[in-house]
Amino acid sequence: MYCGDEGKCVPLESIIYDVGKIYDIVNLDIFDSYDYVFYENGDNEIFETGDNLYDIGYDEIIDVCNPDCSNKKCGDSDGCGGKCNINTCGDNAICLDYKCTCLEGYLNCDEDWNNGCEINSTNDHNNCGYCKNSCGNNAYCKDSNCYCDYKFRNCDEDWVNGCEVEVDNALIWNFKADYYAFPSAMVIDNDGNLILCGCFNGSKIEFGNSNFTNKGGYDIFLVKLDKNGNIIWTKIIGEEGNDCAYGLAVDTSNNIYITGSFDSNNISFGEAKLWTNGGKDIFVAKYDYEGNVIWAKSFGGDGSDIANSIIVDSLNKTIYIVGSFMSSEMSIGNQILINNGGRDIFISKFNDNGWHIWSKSFGSDGWDEGLIINLDNSNNIIVSGYYDSSSINLGGDNLANQGLKDIFIAKFDLSGQHIWSKSFGGSLREEPSSLFVDNENYIYLTGYFSSPVIRFGGVEHKNKGLDDGFVLKLDENSNYLWSINISGEKNDYVKCIYGGEDGLLFFSGYYNSSEVKLGDISIPNSGENDIFLASINKNGEPIYIKNFVGNSDDIVSAMVVNNENFTYLSGFTLSTMLNFGDCPIYNNSGIFLLKYKK
Repeated sequence: MYCGDEGKCVPLESIIYDVGKIYDIVNLDIFDSYDYVFYENGDNEIFETGDNLYDIGYDEIIDVCNPDCSNKKCGDSDGCGGKCNINTCGDNAICLDYKCTCLEGYLNCDEDWNNGCEINSTNDHNNCGYCKNSCGNNAYCKDSNCYCDYKFRNCDEDWVNGCEVEVDNALIWNFKADYYAFPSAMVIDNDGNLILCGCFNGSKIEFGNSNFTNKGGYDIFLVKLDKNGNIIWTKIIGEEGNDCAYGLAVDTSNNIYITGSFDSNNISFGEAKLWTNGGKDIFVAKYDYEGNVIWAKSFGGDGSDIANSIIVDSLNKTIYIVGSFMSSEMSIGNQILINNGGRDIFISKFNDNGWHIWSKSFGSDGWDEGLIINLDNSNNIIVSGYYDSSSINLGGDNLANQGLKDIFIAKFDLSGQHIWSKSFGGSLREEPSSLFVDNENYIYLTGYFSSPVIRFGGVEHKNKGLDDGFVLKLDENSNYLWSINISGEKNDYVKCIYGGEDGLLFFSGYYNSSEVKLGDISIPNSGENDIFLASINKNGEPIYIKNFVGNSDDIVSAMVVNNENFTYLSGFTLSTMLNFGDCPIYNNSGIFLLKYKK
């Protein structure tokens, strides 16, 4: 053996070039020079490379090696050819590159390796994610992040005092974006989880504690959350162009279907890469409940083609999409749809493996678009949209346009055969926004009208400003039952409608009139576009209307209601402060998600 500085010893054979000669051991990383100190009975002797060591006895060298592992790094030499005990790193730790290292998710907060990495930072309330990071009161630690207990909010965004505000009926979440981000659709699966889709065109967007980068133009987002707004998984899809998701559906097995359009040269859904045909093409994709892509399809022509809405028939394992196309020809499966001029409407049916079954197209010389699709309880197809052609035929009688842009609604059977169709309009522009069918096959349609007067089944509604919102109820044979409007002196829109338990209906939108009314209930405006949520019974009688105000534009664009009559609203805000009650959110742009029950 050969002992060096500070009692460090190495095997003799590792440094001897030949018997009795000291080998050049600079690469052994023991000393910084070529001089070595030999400790013998307390006396130091200097040896240099090449010195004769015949006078050194092996036993003498062994005697002066007194290894001590107490101050050595894990796995280091004990100075006499052995290794220090790597278990000195303690529990939940490993020796990596001669250093004790905590296993993923664990922390050595007391800096004592004898007891190892004693903190599980993934669920430790007082050391969440990193040492001494307490989640505070009314909060818990999950996956190294702090979350509020149900019905509590961290309004001041300071986890030291935890979730300081208890809210009885409104929970809000904010997903920050540095530019525009638009939720297009939201659904609830059978486990009560939320799925939200849309697109964003800022450089990045934040979901939960993760930031996602935009690749150019608009990119698609698909997010799954639990019922309390916690992120389960997030998918971002897109390339250099404008790619956006508009329609979303879920089946009884919690598989997710998404549709929209893309004009990037290609986009990828998992391993499935879709290529554009030259213009803006349509995509349809299926995910399982864990966010894995099952299949993805695309179709389109040389023009701008868009899918706006999708619905699933779980009983018959089929899906339907509706949209419009500007391509002179659009091939879907083995079918070619011919454009009659401008933009035409299409409806397509696929099985749940993505194979095309049939497609229909409708349109004339103008701009005609299918916006919404739904199913009744007999799995008949109900479609709504608008047309600015002079007339349109959806398989029945010609529907004449009353002005610039009229609303149509039509019903088809499983084979795509026309059952009925009708239209509504005045002298200017009207457009539908959402469609709901209840368990008695009553149909509820929302939208806006800008005409001075519009008639739904003989009942006249007068416009009080620019654009006014409406809710319309029809029976399963398209007979008029009732209608209401939301109106003021400016622009007021009803964007979403959904049915709840006990025959209740919920609808939402936004307005910039100084005041709007539902029956005798009025709500004021803060000065920009404000969000409202309203509830009515099945006869159209008001229950409540509530507004949520900010200091800039706030727009709602997606809504669902669960089986406990909790309403989830999502949209986009530019407000630096958006108030949903006891706990405002502070941000200059981004997506909001609200859970509300009156």
